[in-house]
Amino acid sequence: MWRSRFHSGLIFTVSRAAGDGRLPKTYSDEAFSWLGDLDVYAPSGGTALPWACHRSRQNPTRLPPRAWKKLRLPLLAATVPAVVGVVSIWLTQQSFTSEATVQWITNQRVNIQVAVQVVAAALAGLQIYAVSTLINLWTNAHVAGPTVAAPGLEDSSGTRRQAGLTVDKLKFRSAVVRSAMDFDLSSRSIAQLLAWWLLLKALAPLWAGTITPKIGTVVAQGSIEIPAYSRSTSGRWAMHCAPNYDCGSDFSFENGSLTLSEGTFNFNPWKMKTGALYSMIERASWRDADSSSKYQKQDNTGFTYQGRSYGVAASPGLATPKLHSGGGKVNGLNYTENGYLARVTCQYNRSSAVAFGTSMYVDPPNKPRTFGIGVGWAGGNLPNGKWDGCQVWSNGPLDWSVVLAAVRSSDGQYMYGTIAGSYYEWLNQTQCSVTFTPTAFKVAVDMTARSISVSPLPAVAPLDVDPTRALVNNSFHAVGYMSQTLSTLYTSVVGDALRSNTLNVARRRMQGSNNDSSDGPLGQGQAGEQDVLTSLQEAIEVVLDSSLGAIGAAQIMLTRDTRPSGADDTSLAVEAARFGESGFVYPSAALAVLLLVVVGHQLARLWAAKSPRGAAPGRGLPRSQVGHPGGRPRAPWRTEAPQRLGAIVALLLLRPWRLGTGRRITPRPARWWSRWIERSERCGCQGAEVKRKGLQNAMRTATGTARMLHHRSRQKMRPWSTIIRRLTGERL
Repeated sequence: MWRSRFHSGLIFTVSRAAGDGRLPKTYSDEAFSWLGDLDVYAPSGGTALPWACHRSRQNPTRLPPRAWKKLRLPLLAATVPAVVGVVSIWLTQQSFTSEATVQWITNQRVNIQVAVQVVAAALAGLQIYAVSTLINLWTNAHVAGPTVAAPGLEDSSGTRRQAGLTVDKLKFRSAVVRSAMDFDLSSRSIAQLLAWWLLLKALAPLWAGTITPKIGTVVAQGSIEIPAYSRSTSGRWAMHCAPNYDCGSDFSFENGSLTLSEGTFNFNPWKMKTGALYSMIERASWRDADSSSKYQKQDNTGFTYQGRSYGVAASPGLATPKLHSGGGKVNGLNYTENGYLARVTCQYNRSSAVAFGTSMYVDPPNKPRTFGIGVGWAGGNLPNGKWDGCQVWSNGPLDWSVVLAAVRSSDGQYMYGTIAGSYYEWLNQTQCSVTFTPTAFKVAVDMTARSISVSPLPAVAPLDVDPTRALVNNSFHAVGYMSQTLSTLYTSVVGDALRSNTLNVARRRMQGSNNDSSDGPLGQGQAGEQDVLTSLQEAIEVVLDSSLGAIGAAQIMLTRDTRPSGADDTSLAVEAARFGESGFVYPSAALAVLLLVVVGHQLARLWAAKSPRGAAPGRGLPRSQVGHPGGRPRAPWRTEAPQRLGAIVALLLLRPWRLGTGRRITPRPARWWSRWIERSERCGCQGAEVKRKGLQNAMRTATGTARMLHHRSRQKMRPWSTIIRRLTGERL
């Protein structure tokens, strides 16, 4: 049986049926001179490999017209992914902050993902096609190209032959081109195929990660309005309003307060925000041993402070961040705001000079003594000055009263002294010192999570927002005023809140010390004196911060006395859409550009080598062993076009040929030609008459078949005309 494969130099493969019993024979040029120096040889080795015939041109002439188009597709296939990769690098540096764009990408997530998968598969397919075509071209060029000097392959005449390809190599290259696994190969080849297969499978996901749009944030310059505390509005934020004093209409419920959807705002927080401040005292130390406290912002914006607020960060939720250029949704911001760092240190002062003074007990008429009312006066001196005192009353002899005396000295010293009845004995004679230091604070706001984090910036030179210290004084006295006004006949609201907070401190301490409890004034194993001092210290700090923050919020909402935060100190996190992830973009772009360079370089080499006319790039690989070094040296094609066509058609007649239309024909002369060859071999007839008759019959058959093929091609039977052009490299 004759087997033929036509591409890149007219490679013919001949094999005999199994069980023939005869060794392959090398036909001489004389016997088949009409074939134009077709070399037929048997490969070396003990395996039953097919015979092979090779035809090549040592010195090819010019390429056929528009032959460069055959190399255009693989180059174009490698160019498109490279361009996409370079554009992706540029796109990954760009951000699209338009709210409409971001919203569209968010809503069309499924459709976008489907489109991304399709495009990624197309880009990967182009790269696979370029590589496979390049491998195919080089294989064809290696098999059917010009003679290559190969040491050790000289024949008896000293002519060097081209090193061939083994069956395993051809099977390996065929598997690479088909992107399939072939487990009949060696272990090394299987490992290489597996690596190649994994690389091919990774191309599409790599491109998907390169072109997938994602929603993230970008940092942009902007600003936000913060309280200014200017002189024009000092009549409100700097006004000192004590209990039982007429502070004017600006501090009344009707004119001094504003209620909006964002909350209620006023300049007298100790009186108009009593409930919120009480709640903060009660939970001032509510946290675990390894975490920070969280405090709710005193409005309806839903923000929470992660740790202390330090009296700043009133703007988030009340003022809208502004971008200096462009637009978009702000997901977070960082800015610097100046304020006061309040630090409180507490201790017991057993020789304290503040105490309850003269008292009067009033028995109600016709009631038991337990319904009597104790009325008295709390007063005295603190180390930094004299306290004016206040009136107290309670059910009984002032056992249920708690008062914090607040004294500010002329030199700027701030102190608290606690006076407590017997029910709050653990609070009595505690004394705290307070310092207010102008400090710059960094405010970090997460608009999505509604959280605010404030931290001092010691390295930044602070700005004293109120050199008169009226703002600080109002916040300082708020603690004392709350203790005076939140005492009833039966309890002290501030005292009860401090009791709850002290138990929070004790619980936290026991968590950090493996439940090592101690006896204290609040009960065995509950709280000690240090817990009381820590609770009082943290509660006072929270009230001071909240009072300053409430006044700042009133400045924003009531007086609109604000200024923009510094442009150099403010950064906004804007929601934006980007294409690709850097971890995918750069590898895919580098791989695509490298592939383009390699494909372009190799195709240029193939063009420079001027492949034989009639080559068909992209055709399938030979399935049998060709170009084995055991064959004879290949000779140049020296016949004319008609003889060449006759030889080709004659070979076509020697085997059944499946046409493009799917019909299978076996021409009658094929059986005659086969019998003639067998008879010539048996009798050894090599006479001129036999050769002449055989040549005449072969050429007659070839001419008739060629005419038939030519006639069918003129009837636009494309498969036939395509075969003829590919076989001959010329038009009929």
